[in-house]
Formats: sequence, C-alpha cells, structure tokens
Amino acid sequence: MSSVRDVKSVKSLEALRPNDDGTVLRAAPGLTGQVRTGVAGRMSVTFEYEYRFAGKKQYLSCGTWPKVTLATIREAKELARAMLMEGTDPATEVRNRKLAKRVEQDREAAKLIAESAEIRESMLRPTVSYLFEQWFAREVSQRKDSGAYIRRLFERDVLPLIGTLYADALTRRHLIEVLDPIKERGADRLCNVTLSAMKSMCRFGVDRELISADPSSTLTKKKHGTGRETERERFLSEDELIALEKQLPIAGLAERSKMAIWVMIVTLARVGELSTARKSDIDLSRRTWRIPAATAKNGHERVIHLSSTAVDLLSELIFLSADSEWLMPSRDGTRPLDDKALNRQFRDRQRQSKFKGRSGNSSALALPGGIWTAHDLRRTGSTLMGELGMSEGVIDRCLGHLQKNRLARIYQRHELVAEQIHAFALLGERISLIRLSALSEKVMPIRRLG
Repeated sequence: MSSVRDVKSVKSLEALRPNDDGTVLRAAPGLTGQVRTGVAGRMSVTFEYEYRFAGKKQYLSCGTWPKVTLATIREAKELARAMLMEGTDPATEVRNRKLAKRVEQDREAAKLIAESAEIRESMLRPTVSYLFEQWFAREVSQRKDSGAYIRRLFERDVLPLIGTLYADALTRRHLIEVLDPIKERGADRLCNVTLSAMKSMCRFGVDRELISADPSSTLTKKKHGTGRETERERFLSEDELIALEKQLPIAGLAERSKMAIWVMIVTLARVGELSTARKSDIDLSRRTWRIPAATAKNGHERVIHLSSTAVDLLSELIFLSADSEWLMPSRDGTRPLDDKALNRQFRDRQRQSKFKGRSGNSSALALPGGIWTAHDLRRTGSTLMGELGMSEGVIDRCLGHLQKNRLARIYQRHELVAEQIHAFALLGERISLIRLSALSEKVMPIRRLG
C-alpha cells in the first residue's frame, strides 16, 4: 500500500526522487496527489480534491505540479470548497465551464472561417474601394502631387457612397448618385474632375479584368457633369487693387498673407509655388527666385527676376518666417503652408454670410468685380504687364509658360532674360504706385513702351 505524506511547501515537492513513485501526498484537507516518475526521472504530482455531494463521493482534478504551481492547485481546491458550501457540485460546474469555453472557441472558429471566406470572396470579387486602390497605386500615385488631390476627392465624395459595393455590380446609377450631390452644392469643376476620375478608374478596371464592363462609358460632362468648364478671366482692375490695399488692414489676415497677395502679383508666381518655396531658392542680392521643377506646374524649372518691389516684399516674408527653411511655413514651422490655405483665407473674406468656425470678416475682401482667387492675382500681374506694353512672348516667359508648338519649344531656347527683367521692373513700379495711391487717392497713368 502506498504511503501518505503531508506536503507543507514547494520544497517538499522539489525534494521528490524517482523512488518516491506512487507515493500519495496530502497538500490540504481533502487535497491529495500521487507521485509519478516520468522520462529521464522527471517528477510530477497530479492532485485531486475528494468531496461528497448528494451522498456520493466525487473527485475533482486541481492540476498537476510542476506544470501548475502548488499555490494555484490549493486555490482550485478552495474554489471547489466554496462551491460546495453554496450547494453547487464543483465537478459539474467545471465541466459546464469547459463546455461553455469549447462552445465559445467553436463560435470564434466559425467566425474566423466566415471572415476568411469573406476575404477570399472579396479577393475573387473586388469592391470599388479595392478597384480604387489598385488604380491609384498604378496610375495616380505617380502624379506630381503623389495623387493627394484625387485621394482626398475619393475619400470625401466617392468611397463613402460606393466604396463597399462590389466593383462588378457598379452601375451608371451609382456613379450618377455620386455626381448629383457635388453638382447640387455648386462645385462645378469638382463635379467634372470627379466624373473624369471615375471614368479613368472604370477603364482601368476593364483593362485589368476587375470588372467586365465600363458603367461610365456613356456618362459625359455635358449630360452628367456641369458641361464645358469656362476659362476664368477674372483679374483685378487698378481701382480694385486700390480698394484691396485699403481693405487689407481690417480683413483680419496674418501679415504674411497680406504680403503674399502682392508677391503673387509682382512675381506672377502661382499660389503653390509661393506656399512651397524655400528661402534657399531666393537670392535677394542677385534678384532671382528659382522655381524648382518639382514645384513648377509644368515640371520645368524657371527663374523669376525680382523687381525692387518684389525684393522688399520677399525680404519681409523671409523675416516673418523666422528660423524655418520655408518662406511660408506652417504654424509649427516644420513644413510648408498648405497651398489651399491662402485661397481659403481669401474666399472666407468674400462671403455675404458668416460661417461657424470661419473668419468673422466675411466680406472684408469683397471687390466690385466679384469673387477673386489667388490664381487671379497672377493673371492680374500679367494683365498689367500687357497694359504696360510688354509683348505676349515676354509675358509668357515671365509666366513660365512653355511654347505650345513642340518644334518651336525645341529650337527657340532664347529666354528673353533682359526683357523679363525689364517687364518685372515695370510691373513692380506700377504696383508700388498703386499701393501708394491708396493713401493719396491718385493713380499715375500707365507708362507704355515706345
């Protein structure tokens, strides 16, 4: 018959040797374990709690040492004893818990199987969101802005409506339901851009056999967009420029935003070129501002020749930018200003009504000729150049336009540098006089060439 020994601590278990095989150990009242010698003399003790329930003797496994600590084994026994005192059979309760756990595991397994099946189905039957990501990665992300504009457009106006649809279930009706809300809010150009982008995505889907037919093939800008986009011709007259100079002090604009208005006029720089300019691109001593190819809209580097007026304005902007490398830095100075920020500031001050969270000076920059944008400032400068007698060819060079004729673009390399310097100088002088005239109410007549 096996001997019975009391176990007072873990040290008693650690002292077991192979010749103790079969020994019965008592770790607590009713809690006993039997010693087993395993492979390579490894010792283990399986403990059971002996109790009576409903007049019958029962046994409950409490764990095997050393896989389970002695403290945990004793806790299991005490938990079983507490169940007995509440009139519950510990063995039955443990079996029920194991069964419930197994049921939950089976439920989780079934859920994983269902999700895997859904993933497999989505891979075999892609959604519009999947189609968009494939099209974006292969055709859109290579654009100069890395596709940021198109992604914003789709994430705001397209994918929330049709992103979860299966691509092969996409219909003309779905696309029209994307376009209608954009048209209704008066975003004409955005509507046409969205239509063109969705048509491009659908053609990509057909080419890659992600969809079998192009649902956008019969959609046109005339019927489903907002028709042909009219080219903006807005520029600010001299009277409006005088009014603008008078209104700026009460518009609530940051000082650098005020400077930016005049910089774009006297340099003919695009708003994106100004907002992303590095101070290292500007050489005030040589009076040049280099627009890198990566920033230029047409992808070609150009040099803007600075007038005295432009030098003064840019010097002020450089001072306002403090230690940042950017001419127009963000608030924390670590990145350039968003190119849409300036336009938003100007438009917010040309509204008839106030909007919550927007500028309170809702009409401070309103002018008689109607809404004006940052790009209209560039057009204003070039128009003034024409009125000052500069030729179209010189103005095109100042604007950084490429020759439309490819052959001429290849062979006519003369940049008309002297003419550009002269044109920018005249424009700078004119803008200085206009700003001064806002104080004196008098404007000197345009001085033309020849």
